[in-house]
Amino acid sequence: MTERKVRGDVLKGYIKYIKKTWGQAGVDSYETKAGILLDELDDKEWYDAEFLRKLHFWMADKGKKYVSLSSSYCVQNLGLLSYIVKFMNIKTLLKKVPKSYNDGFSYGTLSIDIQEKRAMARFKDVIIDKYTCDAWKGALEGALLATNTKGTVTFTNEEGMGDKDCFFLMEWD
Repeated sequence: MTERKVRGDVLKGYIKYIKKTWGQAGVDSYETKAGILLDELDDKEWYDAEFLRKLHFWMADKGKKYVSLSSSYCVQNLGLLSYIVKFMNIKTLLKKVPKSYNDGFSYGTLSIDIQEKRAMARFKDVIIDKYTCDAWKGALEGALLATNTKGTVTFTNEEGMGDKDCFFLMEWD
């Protein structure tokens, strides 16, 4: 099995959400739980996915909804890219998402079957904890919000630790 790694810029996106939502006290709390000094994260370096797993659990302790909300925030706040994304339609953005996934995660695969008013997103071999599918649902919801597209994201498989995959149906107007 491939070693599960996450890019520093992915982790930093979550840290921005923590700071926005809970302030520096939240950042300090997560640093203690994860055993990492966040100021030392390098955007281009790879870090063990354990830090992301700990982040999911830290957020879930505050309320499961924060796992999805934080992922949505990360997608909507991509720096300069977030400005460009606002001028894309959802189908154009979804075509770029699998490459973006590969840039941020060393494990699993993402494929998206895009149709006229819907898409099937298949995250394969991505489960690192019981909140992984919630995080990916939030990321897809963030894509809809980033492009100002009204729509929904629905799990199409059972979530849980027994599965390795997360499948979603996205539908929009």
